[in-house]
Amino acid sequence: MRKISFLILSLVVLPLFAGPSPGEEAFTPSWGNPERKSILEAMREDIQNRFELEVLFVVRWMKVKDGWCFALTEPQSKDGSRRYEPYGALLEEDCGRWTVRDVMPLEEGCKEEESWFVFLTGKYPGLPQEILPASGESEESP
Repeated sequence: MRKISFLILSLVVLPLFAGPSPGEEAFTPSWGNPERKSILEAMREDIQNRFELEVLFVVRWMKVKDGWCFALTEPQSKDGSRRYEPYGALLEEDCGRWTVRDVMPLEEGCKEEESWFVFLTGKYPGLPQEILPASGESEESP
């Protein structure tokens, strides 16, 4: 009976707690998900280091696959009274920690998103294309 219980547990219950396996589809971690929190915390640290700003994010796009994430956000002050330029970042997960690898060009009026995505693909050969938004694509709302 113990063998059957263990088999049922390992085949039915354990996969529910496992993260996506390599090769699975890109996904958006849900609000409150620890992985999403970890990704946003890495981005928050990057903004703090670059601009000395403490921000909250309105997430417009976030996709994760095979240890890579691309997120496009609209940072704002913690009280919501100040809004900042959109912030997009490519992150990589290593040993359970997310790290910002590249940040979208921040110049006002920059319309070079597609060429920047091509640049990323060349710089990071294993980067899954599914995590990058198509031109003008936005998934989430405030």
